[in-house]
Amino acid sequence: MQTLSRMQRSGDDVQALKRLVLYAALLLLYEPLSGLFFFLPPLLGVGAWRFFATKRVGERIFWVVYLYLFEVDRGLPFLLPIVTLALHFLLMRKLERFIACRSCLIGIGVILYYLLFTIVFFLYQELFELGLLFDPWLLLRYLILDLVVVYAI
Repeated sequence: MQTLSRMQRSGDDVQALKRLVLYAALLLLYEPLSGLFFFLPPLLGVGAWRFFATKRVGERIFWVVYLYLFEVDRGLPFLLPIVTLALHFLLMRKLERFIACRSCLIGIGVILYYLLFTIVFFLYQELFELGLLFDPWLLLRYLILDLVVVYAI
């Protein structure tokens, strides 16, 4: 029988700590910087993909908070990224049954999130008669950069 001091620990604690530091840096540093500098993508596709791909509740909560801070920082309509994330999650669960290729599913998921974001944005604009600015070329650039980042992860 082994005592507690001789039990071998797994590297899971170290990985969890690294992940926590990375997420804290992303939340506290990157999100405000992406609001100041237009060349930095807001990583909406990464957030949507990680929310869908992970099974950890803490990571899902982090990405919801990240998207909410994105909404507040940009002055978007109430819960626009969160509503889009919910629709994305429901549609991705359906698509997951039909598409077995994981890398194909990643690309489809990121493109689907941006497509849903655009549709929900225009619906909000029509429903509440908001005069928000929308640049489709900037959103396309963000989509391409998000695809590169998601495939690099």
